[in-house]
Amino acid sequence: AFAEHGDDPSPRHWLALARRLRRDYPGHRPLRLNIGHFDMVNCKSPQGDPEVLREGLILNRQGDARIYFDLSFDDRILAGKGADLFAELAKVCRDVQDDGDYMMFGSDWIMLANQPNVGEFLKLAYAAASSDDFWKDRLDKLFRSNLKRFLDPMAN
Repeated sequence: AFAEHGDDPSPRHWLALARRLRRDYPGHRPLRLNIGHFDMVNCKSPQGDPEVLREGLILNRQGDARIYFDLSFDDRILAGKGADLFAELAKVCRDVQDDGDYMMFGSDWIMLANQPNVGEFLKLAYAAASSDDFWKDRLDKLFRSNLKRFLDPMAN
């Protein structure tokens, strides 16, 4: 992190960093990172910012970043509100003309393991995504191939 931000965990900080890196080092590959462990749509980080997801996807589309968003600890899934989550994510993806290429599931297991009904999480997430018109045709991306692409250092 830049000195003026300290260890700022805000997703907004990482969007600014991605822009700064592209501006200062235009020939370098764009920043690739995984942002997770926050409310995906409303981005309830300490600073709170509902536009982080939208702006991150736009940066990706412009080629200025490769920011993946990990939904493996959105508490709405365990609360039985996964359908709302996936509908909101689909709306943002459609609005910015993203095909779900940067949404993934899979890295926040250490936090998820602390939840009493952790054994239900994957089943609930899969059922909620399967019931959404946008996500039902993108389940492989969401639950497998986007994570696989993120983990491949040679991938876009």
